[in-house]
Amino acid sequence: MPAHKEPMFMVSEVYEKLNTNDPRYHISEEHTIFTLDNYEKLFENVTDEIAIGEASTPYLYHHKYSIPKIKRLLGDVKIIIFLRNPVDRAFSAYKHFVKETGDTDSFEQFLNKENVRVSENWDILTFPKGLGFYYNQVKAFQNNFSRVRIYLLDDLYADPDEILFDIYSFLEVDTSFKCNTSTKHNKSDISDKGLLGPILAGDNILKDMARPVLRFLLTEGGTTRLVTYLKNKNKKNMKPKTRKYMLELFKEDILKLQELLHRDLSMWLKFCFVIIPSSLVFWSIESGSGIG
Repeated sequence: MPAHKEPMFMVSEVYEKLNTNDPRYHISEEHTIFTLDNYEKLFENVTDEIAIGEASTPYLYHHKYSIPKIKRLLGDVKIIIFLRNPVDRAFSAYKHFVKETGDTDSFEQFLNKENVRVSENWDILTFPKGLGFYYNQVKAFQNNFSRVRIYLLDDLYADPDEILFDIYSFLEVDTSFKCNTSTKHNKSDISDKGLLGPILAGDNILKDMARPVLRFLLTEGGTTRLVTYLKNKNKKNMKPKTRKYMLELFKEDILKLQELLHRDLSMWLKFCFVIIPSSLVFWSIESGSGIG
């Protein structure tokens, strides 16, 4: 796996046209690999590895671009797809967007702007609903590749050793390798820490004592931190009404997906909160140097 995570080369055509009004434009522009030469350089240190590959989340959503390009350049490679509860994934994307860009919209406003952002070709992070309709996305990969393995992030979270063993077996690599799964990367939590955090959080006597004098003591900077704290506190959890709406939105697709995968996904339709990441990986298993 190259150190350059999510090169997005197989959907570079999409990112060439990314809207410059998207606050993530420069991040995506700097991160995306646009030429085959530069993509091949990611694997220039390959020697006799059994399996090489890369991970780029947009390949799943933009399958109409990624699948033909993968098949043309790499052939019938092994595909690994990780799926996350679409409701939790949508809210996690929102928190990541807020954390990264400083956006002040509520989650509901973020949802309402999706159609416009899709039509204007923003980055997929701003498509909280569209990314969660997995059925057609997964089916497209199953229809085009002979070796596709689907995993749920719930399973990886519950028993990482078992899932990693199955992945190693699928890739025909050393199944005894132990991977450190304790570190959480790319967390999307919105921070509410700071000078006022310990005072304002929860029920405590200090907060009760401070309330009547805060308006007299806060400096302009303190006021700004207070406003930011209150805004972020409300962004850390999804409103129950919104979660119910999202569950209904994805219900039909989840039921179709569970038939496609031949496994029970009813836990995704329950009113609960689970936080785990998401990604898609494709692999070239050809021997020798280069990308196969």
